[in-house]
Order: sequence, then structure tokens, then C-alpha cells
Amino acid sequence: MEAQVRREVSSLIDLEHQNGEVLAQKRSEALAEQVNLDRSSRQLRQIRSYAPVVRSAWSSYS
Repeated sequence: MEAQVRREVSSLIDLEHQNGEVLAQKRSEALAEQVNLDRSSRQLRQIRSYAPVVRSAWSSYS
């Protein structure tokens, strides 16, 4: 009985370790994606700063 409990506990510890590794990988991927999104956002702001402001040729007559 005790040997079975020890095996189960060992198995649970192994699963926790694996989950920790998967979580660390997912965090790393999420951080890399956030860096890419931040860079894209900065680039879009730079592009918009070069574009001239276009005024609408339409007028409202109401």
C-alpha cells in the first residue's frame, strides 16, 4: 500500500514538473508575441506620423 502511494505521489510530482515546463514555454511565447505586437504598434504610429492629414471634400448642408 505504501509503495503504491509513493508511486502515485512521484507520478504527481512528475506531472507538476512537466506542467511547470509547459507553462514556462507558454509564458516565453506570449512574451515574444507581446514584443512583436509592441513593435508593430510603434511602426504603425510612425507610418501614421508620415501620412498627411486628409480633409474631407464633402460638406454638410443640413
